[in-house]
Amino acid sequence: MEEIPARGIGDGEIEPGIQEIHSQSPETPSEIEPSLQDSDFTTSDSDSDDDDSSDDEPDQEYDLATTILNEIKDETYICLICTCEVGPGGKFWSCGDCYRVYHMSCIESWSKKGSSTDVEGNWKCPACNSKHRKQKFQHKCWCKKTLHPPNNPLNPGSCGQSCGVPLNGCIHKCPLPCHPGPHAECNALGPIMKCRCGNHDNQWPCVMTPYLDGWQCEDICEELLPCEIHRCGKTCHDGLCGKCERFIESKCYCGNTTDNIKCHSKQPRKSFGKTKDDNWIGNFQCSVSSEITYDCGNHSELKSCQSVKRKAAHCPLSPDIIKNCPCGQTLIEDLNEGTNRSSCTDPIPTCEKICGKTLACGHKCKWVCHQGECSPCYENIKSDCQCGFNTFISPCKFLMEFSKPTCSRKCTSLLSCRRHRCNKICCQDEKEAMNRERLRKKGIRHNTISTNNRGNRDNEAFNIEASHICLQICNKKLTCGNPDHLCQQTCHTGPCPPCLESSNDDLICHCGQTVVMAPVRCGTQLPQCYSQCMRELPCGHQQMPHNCHPDDVPCSRCTKTVEKWCNCGKNKLKAMCYQTEVFCAERCGKILPCKHHCISNCHSGECICRSICGKKKKYCSHVDRSPCHFPSRCNDTGICNQMVKLTCKCGRLKKDIPCGANSSKTSCEGTTLECDVSCIVQERQEQLEAAFGVSKLSVEPRIKVEDLPYTPGTLKTYKLQTRWCSNIEDTIKRFMKSTENSYHFKPMRKEQRLFIHEISDAYKLFSESQDPDPRRSVFIMKRDDSITSPLSLEKSLEIYENHLKETAKTSKSVTPEVSEQEQFDHNAIIIQDCIPGVTRPELEETVIPIMKESPLVKNPRFYWVEADNYLILPEAHMKVTRTVETELKLLVPTLKAMLSTKFLANTVKLAKVDSHFNIVAMEE
Repeated sequence: MEEIPARGIGDGEIEPGIQEIHSQSPETPSEIEPSLQDSDFTTSDSDSDDDDSSDDEPDQEYDLATTILNEIKDETYICLICTCEVGPGGKFWSCGDCYRVYHMSCIESWSKKGSSTDVEGNWKCPACNSKHRKQKFQHKCWCKKTLHPPNNPLNPGSCGQSCGVPLNGCIHKCPLPCHPGPHAECNALGPIMKCRCGNHDNQWPCVMTPYLDGWQCEDICEELLPCEIHRCGKTCHDGLCGKCERFIESKCYCGNTTDNIKCHSKQPRKSFGKTKDDNWIGNFQCSVSSEITYDCGNHSELKSCQSVKRKAAHCPLSPDIIKNCPCGQTLIEDLNEGTNRSSCTDPIPTCEKICGKTLACGHKCKWVCHQGECSPCYENIKSDCQCGFNTFISPCKFLMEFSKPTCSRKCTSLLSCRRHRCNKICCQDEKEAMNRERLRKKGIRHNTISTNNRGNRDNEAFNIEASHICLQICNKKLTCGNPDHLCQQTCHTGPCPPCLESSNDDLICHCGQTVVMAPVRCGTQLPQCYSQCMRELPCGHQQMPHNCHPDDVPCSRCTKTVEKWCNCGKNKLKAMCYQTEVFCAERCGKILPCKHHCISNCHSGECICRSICGKKKKYCSHVDRSPCHFPSRCNDTGICNQMVKLTCKCGRLKKDIPCGANSSKTSCEGTTLECDVSCIVQERQEQLEAAFGVSKLSVEPRIKVEDLPYTPGTLKTYKLQTRWCSNIEDTIKRFMKSTENSYHFKPMRKEQRLFIHEISDAYKLFSESQDPDPRRSVFIMKRDDSITSPLSLEKSLEIYENHLKETAKTSKSVTPEVSEQEQFDHNAIIIQDCIPGVTRPELEETVIPIMKESPLVKNPRFYWVEADNYLILPEAHMKVTRTVETELKLLVPTLKAMLSTKFLANTVKLAKVDSHFNIVAMEE
């Protein structure tokens, strides 16, 4: 009878009473029969109650089929795909796992275009997510026996025949008419089954029949085992009894050892002793070796345990056996002048012929006829190395012992993990790996292999060579985040598996309102808790309202207003509780070890001296203007570079020269200059003025643009913001006339601070920006060489504009032939709309490397124009060729993308700049 898997009631569940009988039925058949008799032929009130309770589950399953049919007939059954009703006259399909019913057209569209459909066409049921293979949908009845069933108003979708579907774990079929939903339970009796030994019969209900395992009686098997000495002795079983496993005492072949061996492992052989009474039968071979003497009595041999023969073995060196020389080509009689050897002890003569015996390698022995074994073969053979990339000439003996020679080539093939390389010397699988990698790249080029497809990676792992499988441990950190939990798999592609560690403790937030019940997988994070955080602040103030959070996340900072002393200790200010440092706007003023006062505003950390040394030099009357170098001594060995003013005797010639005083030279201060030709001309001019009574004959000397104390950018700023710039100029002039040594401007923007720095350079003042934004300001201080009143901004702007007008007139009046190099529209790149706070070094760090990558733009320079505008000029920008201009045009998109990505600037354009760095034209 065909074996059918055992099956329970309903969906694999069995009633408690029946389950107990079923678990005992295969072992003790005698206990089953009374229970069957009681349950089949006797009933009581209590039994009827149990029957009612045991029928609940089948009723529910039967009600599912009835409910589906009734809702389809009433047109109230909803298709989950189109959310429309399923009517009795339509075509529909039912899932074999959850029995959910869908329109045929809806489920066919879902299988092709659904969200769960994969590349192979497999899809999932919208209701239960059970996986289904790609299939061709056909309109069949519920039992799948009839194609295009007729319209049945009483039982929609049914063919009217009995279901007849084979039940799981049973030999019977479903007795219900064609229906949706689960099949009915089997209530029939199973077949009469014999026990395993076939001596007894028994019968159970079908659901309890042990189809697979059968059942076992209590009879003892008395069959003879293959040894024909012992009997089986097992309890009722099926199949053959097997080998005899009993231990018997046996003697070995040589008779020196006795041992207990299994009956089925003995191999009997007869051995003969010196007398008939000493004969025995050996059953196994022991590990003792004994010396066997041949019949000659002169020779013997040490052999392992073997059966003893009646007669001694014949000597292999006797004359009747050996009749030729060792090589076998010449008779011994021919070598001994017609006489043969008389005994086995006589020497065996050799001939003078080549041995010629075939060696193990297939070559012939090339030595002269000799005694004993032939020597190894030393014939040279051309052979490839193990990797096959090199060829060597090696002795045959070497090839027989070591197979193939080894070269020094290192294998660079990727291992299965595609992270490590083989690095094996002369790898025998390198060629195969190279061919495999070549086919892989070809497949990627032709889109037949996807590098992101996990299935392709798995197939590739199966096809890889054994020597190129990576056996290193991955040791990557798992996604749980615990540094001690590392991936213990061998090196692999793709992500590591999840951490399998778990905790038996509940995961509870600090407030106790959010709980993750145990077991808790390693790395599990608490979900967002929306209760109020109840932690106490270390300052003792009331907690700021915020949600509860993990312990490693700090609470919100305490923002309660309290009074705190500033860092310099001069003022008590109002600040938030979390602030550890409070700054006032006053100067620190602390006396430093160098006896200077700290000139920085209220600050954090130790005070740093920013003053000059101020000590008088040893060899002159000047003071040391270098930064304070306490506690080191002043360097008196150097030359004094302080500028001093010298005049000629007439006082007309003035010049600033370094003091030059040192240990070997005195200061030049107090000396006079020699009058030159200009002094004589000036003296003659004054005499003429006095003679003719003219107050002034000479014209005021003209100041060149190169000698102006201000940059073009400063003058442009003055022209745009004349009022503010004039106020700054007046402030500095008043400061220069006052007795104060330093002045501190109010906090201002970056462009305004830059203007103050540049005008301070014109007055030769020390200037420095202090404090972080937005309270950054400028501090200025007088020097010994500071100028009280340089050329004013207004006069400088007038001279600069006149120069521009003259230059424009000259360029219009003079029209020389323009060379090819001067014919350009743009010769620079301008950067505009810089992000507030961006500094020039940040722009240079990004722009200059990009410009240097271009071989045509040589030695690019970076200039500040005004506000947030910067110029990038190539070398010799007034002689730019069309090729360089095209290269600048190609660099604009790259610069714009890079500056925009790093949030440095928003606009990059081409521009045309004249020789004085004035922007003449700009690209729209």
